[in-house]
Amino acid sequence: MPAWAVVVIVAVSVTAAAGAGWEIGQFYVAHTTVTVDLISWALPPVNGTFLGYAISCQSFSSPACPTQVHPGSTYSGTIDLTGFPGNATLVVPSPFTLVSTDPRLPVTMPPAPGGVSLTFELRLPSSPGTYSFTGEIVTS
Repeated sequence: MPAWAVVVIVAVSVTAAAGAGWEIGQFYVAHTTVTVDLISWALPPVNGTFLGYAISCQSFSSPACPTQVHPGSTYSGTIDLTGFPGNATLVVPSPFTLVSTDPRLPVTMPPAPGGVSLTFELRLPSSPGTYSFTGEIVTS
């Protein structure tokens, strides 16, 4: 009886596809991670004047935003609040959610020049992709 031999050759080519995913052979595999390139907070107006934004992270500076993390992960950051009268709270846009803050919201602001360093934890979007975040600091 003749002996039979079976030989299987598998070749797979993996190359980067312009930063948008991976190409395996002729099949495209999309990213399965979340990247945030900016987390900023619109400051409350004072006497009707818009004051700008407080930046919690940026992709190109320190502290850096989360990159290539699992969807639904959490991110912790801080905001230094100074000179806003009354109580402050945060408005978080969808698809992000606010998990917690320290101190708890609403934060009673001390008289100027005092301030509060607010630590927050956000749940990142559950769908893969790249996001920018602009929340609001609201005072009452």
